[in-house]
Amino acid sequence: MKQFIFTLLIAVLAFITLQLPTQAAELKSFGDVKYKIITKSNGAREVHITDYVTMKNNIVIPAKIEGLPVTEIADRAFYFDRSAYGLDGTFEPTGYSDLFIQSVTLPSTLKRIGDEAFYNHHIRKITLPSNLKEIGTSAFAMNHLTHITIPKSVQKIGGNIVAGNPIKTHSLPAQFKQPKPKQSGKLLYVTFTRNGKKEVRITGHTYKATQTKIVVPKTINKLLVTEIGDYAFTSRASLLGMDENKPLIKEVTLPSTIRKIGDYALAGVTYANNDKRAFSLPQNLEVIGDYAFANNDLTNRGNEVKLPPKLRSIGNGAFQFNSFKSITIPINVKTIGKYAFANNNLTKVTFGNGVTSIPAGAFLSNDITSLTLPKNLMSIGAEAFMYNQLPRLVLPGKVDSIDDVAFAYNDLTSVSLANVHTIGDGAFVQNKLTAFNVPSNVKQMPMNAVLDNPLQTIKFQGAETKLLNYMGVYKSHQNSSFYVGDKVHHLATDAQFTQPWAKWNQVLPARTTLYVSWHTTIQYYD
Repeated sequence: MKQFIFTLLIAVLAFITLQLPTQAAELKSFGDVKYKIITKSNGAREVHITDYVTMKNNIVIPAKIEGLPVTEIADRAFYFDRSAYGLDGTFEPTGYSDLFIQSVTLPSTLKRIGDEAFYNHHIRKITLPSNLKEIGTSAFAMNHLTHITIPKSVQKIGGNIVAGNPIKTHSLPAQFKQPKPKQSGKLLYVTFTRNGKKEVRITGHTYKATQTKIVVPKTINKLLVTEIGDYAFTSRASLLGMDENKPLIKEVTLPSTIRKIGDYALAGVTYANNDKRAFSLPQNLEVIGDYAFANNDLTNRGNEVKLPPKLRSIGNGAFQFNSFKSITIPINVKTIGKYAFANNNLTKVTFGNGVTSIPAGAFLSNDITSLTLPKNLMSIGAEAFMYNQLPRLVLPGKVDSIDDVAFAYNDLTSVSLANVHTIGDGAFVQNKLTAFNVPSNVKQMPMNAVLDNPLQTIKFQGAETKLLNYMGVYKSHQNSSFYVGDKVHHLATDAQFTQPWAKWNQVLPARTTLYVSWHTTIQYYD
């Protein structure tokens, strides 16, 4: 079920993610790069760079393609997997050095550089554009950078962005500089004012060796301790990812006063006897940051995880790489980050009705057989439930979009899509569907969405739907391409296949039923 290979690096917590479009789009090429034109929910169109055309030393990212601004370099767009060449460098074929990016030119239009976008190259110098808003996790990790300057425009840094680089100097804007902390025992902290009252945020500690247990007090100097700051107790991450030789912490006990747990705050904390340990969170907790409990091997003894009732937000990868079996999302939770519960052992997931969007990879690579979705749900992101064991799917009536490979590699025998408008590439690849009904609101249906099913019929409910035959491409741990032409044997308007159909990319008549037969021997992956 969990068909992934992850690179584990000392002091580097690499979390693999993928940012996907709001509308299915065909992959195209221009100059050095491959790209997709993204139509956002407000109708605006922009270009996201997804890959190179060919691997080369010098890459130029244009400011515009097809007259549209290039705003994003997608997660893992230029990620280089060296495993095929030997991690120790013992196998370096002719031309190996030509595979690494050594320089990259970025446009002024760029707003986001995705997670691991330039991971594992030989970039020695980078100039970030002055309008950049976000730099994803490990964006430039494992390169040859000696200096990095973060523009003032940047609002979010995903962490570990230059891990594994020989950084000598760096420049951060004021919003990422932390005040000098105070010390209470071995704990470091700062005070801040909230609603007119002073409170305490724990920012770190001064321990030099592995600690079996740290207890965070309710108060310091008679002030309530209400926050655990970003990176406070992790030994695996920091904002830039430079090696700080942080000691391993094996257990942290939190007081009931904690309202917020920051990014990576307890990531990699290795609790002893996890298979026998109950997991609970402070009852006043409202916010869990990105990767806050990632890689902790938490089990809750196999019991249902009950999150605090006041919880409002769960960050990206917050509980990624644990061993939970069952979870209920409280009604007050409004936002869940991408990959929040990826790579657990979940078999049952129940949502309260506060969540309106399930983002990319939120429950990727689990064992889910029981799923209760929120009635107000409007969108389901790429990979959201990929690699699970869902037997059937009934979507709430407000769901508008399903992104790329959202339900790929499950056991679905039936799907009810209600009022869906958008179906992404590979959305239902490799399930057990024999029939597929396309809702009337869907205007463009990529055939690649239902490949590798024992599908016999596709029924189109509307009168304005086009069936598209472009090759779907999905880039993550495995680079998969969905070749429609190689897989579809026959399409016809009758069950006897005497009336062949080949009107790809044209509007279908109302309530058309197409009958399908498939080639039996297929090469599924690149």
